[in-house]
Amino acid sequence: MATIHIVGLGPGDAGLITLDAWQLMSQTKRLILRTAIHPSVARLDEACLAYEALDRFYETEATFEEVYGHIVDYVLAAAQKEDVVYAVPGSPVVAERTVQLLEEKGAGAGVTVDVLPGMSFLEVMYTRLRFDPVGGVTIIDSSDADSLPKDLQTPLIVTQVYDRRVASDVKLSLMDLYGDEYEAQLIYHISLPDEDIRTIKLYELDRIDTIDHLTSLFLCRLWIRLQRREMMQQTQKHPASCPLICSPWWTLWPDCAAKAAARGINPRRTRACAVFSLKKYTKCSMPSIREIRMVSVKNWAMCSIRWSFMPVLPRRKAFFRHRISFRTCVRR
Repeated sequence: MATIHIVGLGPGDAGLITLDAWQLMSQTKRLILRTAIHPSVARLDEACLAYEALDRFYETEATFEEVYGHIVDYVLAAAQKEDVVYAVPGSPVVAERTVQLLEEKGAGAGVTVDVLPGMSFLEVMYTRLRFDPVGGVTIIDSSDADSLPKDLQTPLIVTQVYDRRVASDVKLSLMDLYGDEYEAQLIYHISLPDEDIRTIKLYELDRIDTIDHLTSLFLCRLWIRLQRREMMQQTQKHPASCPLICSPWWTLWPDCAAKAAARGINPRRTRACAVFSLKKYTKCSMPSIREIRMVSVKNWAMCSIRWSFMPVLPRRKAFFRHRISFRTCVRR
């Protein structure tokens, strides 16, 4: 029975191609690439490896599904004659529709499909952003941006923002959910020498000239933005009823209260320490600060979180902006 070995070309840097993948590509008699438009292909040229790229299907077909269908049929037909190594960008199991189709159709065509592990751009992105995905993350293709749920609870990664037209569609979909001025991380050419990671506002997304198929977008948790916006709106309307002023701290930070209870500490017998730092000083006073009892942090048993937000409070027809940083602690 013929075999199709599927390998990944890595996120872009040829040094991230696995040794198993490189060995297979070096020894095979038939190497097929889904596309030659990938930075790692230059290393194949330097090593004088013969390969066949299937970019021609992208030029003749109207939709991606048609392109992928023709690619799968071609690779299966080639495998009927001899073993084939099929190489795809990144990892074979991350955002690779042709790999899924090959696995589905391979058994019916009498072909064994062997998928080797590979590194995708996601591993490099996690390292660059110092982001641990164990808490959950949502990864979508740029074409699926309009199908995001309104109550998304995880960080979001949007992949393959091909050009400015696609970026415009993604921008409009995300602004409905996050807002126009929400800050996101734009990841360009990850792992390559011209790698660039910058913070942009969503409305600026389609104004960037360097966008191509190796561009992705990272957005942090949506619920943080919603929580901050709700508190800002409530503070603007009723400064004296700000939940940070009037509510017990254990109702605002349940995680901290749970940790205190686990240590045998009664949250209702503790005090919260609030540390304020004004972003901008103005002549307007903020009476709510006087309602906070400032205490020393000496001999405090636990420090759970640091959280900040930017409310805009009205007072005597004047508006001022300030930043408040809270450090919530408990003491026996």
